[in-house]
Amino acid sequence: MTMDNKKVHVKAYTKDDGTKVKEHYRGLPEGLSDEDRAVYESIRALNKNDLKVDEMYLNEMKSLNDARVKAKQAAENSVNAINKLIKYAAYSKSTGKWESAKNALKELEQVHAQQHAQHKALLMKLVNAKNQNEYARLYRMYMNQNALLKRKDYNLRVIKRAIESESYDTIIEEAQKYRTTYKEVGATYRNLTKPYRTILHNNPDVQQSSIDLLMRGLGNAHLAYDTNALWQMASSDFQKSGEYIKQNGKVVSSISQLPERLQRVVRPKIKQQFKEKDLTGVIFHTESSLAKAIERSKEFKTYIKNNKARLLRKEKINGSLSFSRLSNVGLALGKTDIIDLHIDSNGNLTAQMVDTYDFNRDDSFFGVEWARNQQERHRLRGFYTITEISIPVERWLKFIFD
Repeated sequence: MTMDNKKVHVKAYTKDDGTKVKEHYRGLPEGLSDEDRAVYESIRALNKNDLKVDEMYLNEMKSLNDARVKAKQAAENSVNAINKLIKYAAYSKSTGKWESAKNALKELEQVHAQQHAQHKALLMKLVNAKNQNEYARLYRMYMNQNALLKRKDYNLRVIKRAIESESYDTIIEEAQKYRTTYKEVGATYRNLTKPYRTILHNNPDVQQSSIDLLMRGLGNAHLAYDTNALWQMASSDFQKSGEYIKQNGKVVSSISQLPERLQRVVRPKIKQQFKEKDLTGVIFHTESSLAKAIERSKEFKTYIKNNKARLLRKEKINGSLSFSRLSNVGLALGKTDIIDLHIDSNGNLTAQMVDTYDFNRDDSFFGVEWARNQQERHRLRGFYTITEISIPVERWLKFIFD
C-alpha cells in the first residue's frame, strides 16, 4: 500500500523464519486508520522549522526500548502535571481565586502537547522500522498510545470547560480519569521490551521444545495434568491426546454440531480470536478432570458464593471467571466464559464453561509470550473447549456456607 505515491526506503533484512527480504520501498502498512495516515502525512508536510520538537523525540528513539522509555517519561510528566492541577483546583475552590488552577491547566496542556509530539515521532519510527519484529511491537505501542491520547484529549477538554465554569467536582473527576489511564499501559511497555521474553523468538523449535519439556514435567508431576494435555492437543494433534480425550470428553468437528445456544456463544469467539468461521472443539463431560479442577478451584467457589442470591432465585447467570496462574485450571484455561450457570430441576448446579485455546499477546509471563510466538507462526492448532459442570446440591451448598 502506498499513500499518494510517497514511499519509505526499507533496507534489506532477514525475517525470523530465515527469509531474506530485498531492499525496497513501502508506504504505510495495511491496518492503519485514516487518522493514522492523516497524522503521517501531516508530519511529512511539515518543514524543518516546524518539526523541531518531533525531531527531538525521533532522534532520541534509536531502539524499541528508547521508544518505550520516552513514552514512559511523557506519561510520568503528564501525571505530575495533573497532580499539580488537582492541588491548585482544591486551593482555588477554598479561596475562590481560580488563577492558579488556570495556570496549572496551561502547564498540563503543554505537557499534553509534548505527548502528541512524541506520539507522532513514534509513528515515524514505526514506518521506518528495520524488521518485522520491531515493527509489530512498535505498532502495538503506537496504537496503545493512540487510544490513550484520545481519552486524554476528551478529559482535557472537559477539565478546561470545568475550570471556566469553576466546577470543582467535575475537575477532580476528569483529572483522576486522566491520571489513572497512564497506569494501564505501563505493564504493556515493560513487557514489550524485556529481552528474555523474545530472545528465542527466532528459534521456534528450541522455544517449543522448552515449553514441551516444561509441560511434560508439570503433567508427570500431576501439577498441571490438564494443562499438559491441552498443550499437547495444540502442539501436536488430537490423535496423540486420544486417550485423554476418550477419558474426559469428545471432539466436535464443527460448531454446527453444538446446541444453538452454544453456537451463538462460540462463533463470535472463534471469529475474534482466530479469524475463523468454524473450528474443531473439545467438549469435556461433567466427570472430566478439567470439570473437577474447576469445581475445586477457589475462584469458582467464590463466584458461586458471590452469586448465591441469584442462584437461589433460580436465575441463569452468564459471566466470566479468571483462575489463578499458579494452578492447573489457571494454566489450562486462564479466563473462561460462564454460560447459563443455574440450579436445574434436580437441584444440581449446572453450567458450561467456554474457552478458546489461544495465548494473549504481551502477557506478563514469558512462557505465554513464547507460546504466542508459536501461535503466530501457525505451529499450534487453534481449538475451543466447552466444559460441562454439574455439581450435586450437597456439594455446591458447601461453597455457600463454608
